[in-house]
Amino acid sequence: MKIRTIELKNFGSHKFTKIDLESSNLNDSPIVIITGDTGSGKSTIIDALVFALYKNMFRYTVKEIESLRFYDANEDEETYVKIEFDTQEKENVHKYSIKRTIKFSEKRDYPIEIEKDGKRISASKQELDEKIEKEIIKCNYKLFTRSIVLPQGQFSALLKTDKPEERREILKKIFPETQIYEYIKDEINNRLSEIERKKEKQEGEKEIISKQLNETKNSLSSLIDKLNLKINTTTPQETEINTSIIQLQKEKEDLEKQRNEIITKVEKLRKTLEKIEE
Repeated sequence: MKIRTIELKNFGSHKFTKIDLESSNLNDSPIVIITGDTGSGKSTIIDALVFALYKNMFRYTVKEIESLRFYDANEDEETYVKIEFDTQEKENVHKYSIKRTIKFSEKRDYPIEIEKDGKRISASKQELDEKIEKEIIKCNYKLFTRSIVLPQGQFSALLKTDKPEERREILKKIFPETQIYEYIKDEINNRLSEIERKKEKQEGEKEIISKQLNETKNSLSSLIDKLNLKINTTTPQETEINTSIIQLQKEKEDLEKQRNEIITKVEKLRKTLEKIEE
């Protein structure tokens, strides 16, 4: 969001004020500082910006907004805030204009007008308010006043939020590029889960083969006992049985090797995940 102009009419201590941030003496400035005497209306400019977007103000309750009309304004004069700004949506830049009016004859009625690229958006006030939050600014009032526009004396709120989850959400909004780490984390979790599933499957197969191996050994032992075969006697039948035992033993060893490899991979992924979370 890049603000181009802020216009106040009969709002607070401003009879009529228009700040053009694209004027020749401001357009090339990396930083713009607004100065003035106490009570001259510096903070009111920030209030006006927030009011235009969210019809709320940090320093005033809903009832107190009614007292913001310029003291010398006539009854029939309009009281409003209008802001013009640009937004970047992928490769496209869109120009928005938002004007919010205070209707003193109708309590707490704040009509709003929105234009996008010179065309007025037709919708109810509720729909327009939702559009600002979810589509245009993509930020709710609470997050906006704690991270984008910090009210006077409230800078610590950004650094000392009550909940770690809230701090995380604020930082994600300020630095959207950090989302890549969330994607990496999710991908590692998915791969870790997949390896865990394979590990469980192979451990199940190992258990079945071990069980079959034991059953085969028991059957062979029983058969040897019945036939009264000597262990050191070499017969074609015994050779075949021993070969079967060796093959089963080899399959067991292979499965144990695969299991150890999977455990090693799981540990590496867990360590990687811990580093990313840090």
